[in-house]
Amino acid sequence: MLPVLSVKTDSNNNQTLSMTYPCGSPLCPLCQFLKIRKEIAKTYRLFEKVETDKKLNKCLFYYLTLTMRDCHISQLNDAINELNHGFNRLRSSDEWKKMVVGSSKYMHFGINDLDRIQPHLHVIIMVIPSYTGNNTITQDEWGALWKNSLNEDYTPHAHAKSIGKKGKASSHDLKGVVAYGVNAVDSKDIEKYPQTYTKLMSKIHSMRKSSHQGLIYKLRAEVNSDYKKLNFNQVKIKSISIFKFNGEKYNQHRIINSDI
Repeated sequence: MLPVLSVKTDSNNNQTLSMTYPCGSPLCPLCQFLKIRKEIAKTYRLFEKVETDKKLNKCLFYYLTLTMRDCHISQLNDAINELNHGFNRLRSSDEWKKMVVGSSKYMHFGINDLDRIQPHLHVIIMVIPSYTGNNTITQDEWGALWKNSLNEDYTPHAHAKSIGKKGKASSHDLKGVVAYGVNAVDSKDIEKYPQTYTKLMSKIHSMRKSSHQGLIYKLRAEVNSDYKKLNFNQVKIKSISIFKFNGEKYNQHRIINSDI
């Protein structure tokens, strides 16, 4: 089944999406694009709630990357379980509880070689306003915390970067971070290792690849309760990016044109 788009054309011949019928295939770049748009829309609504709250608008946002060693694709499920358990232990640490009030976790997969996968996490963390100066968790401290949480004999990579200037994120800053986080696999890896990508998708297509914790979880629940559906009237057709897959452009989508 191919995804179907209903497109409106205005008097200036500008085309925008008015309705979509996604196919749901994990291999479909168009469905992935629509998923990203929906996640961005919800994050933007969440950020609006933070900005209008006198207590929350002083919180800072950071982007945390947590990795582990790569594995053969046959061992991927065990590696993912290990990664998730490590993240839960990290959230239980005193340092996390002291500084972090909420987080959004996105699972990402790097394809390092034929049938070699490196699962890792991209995490947006919302921290208390005093997360500055001596109260900041340094890069070395993040590395030590993650190593202890992952409970491995090697030192995994952990890196925290401020979103926006000194953690004062804008909706534009968060948009780019969320768009990257929702993409489970980089398009460059897909083009370089198409067969491994197909195997990877068969393993993770039904897996929950994102979750939210703490205050962000509560705010997301509020957003979801009054969120009906994404307003596609703001989405221009030309902004859809189609990548090459197995040597051919993966753009076989049926489009229904309709006038406003």
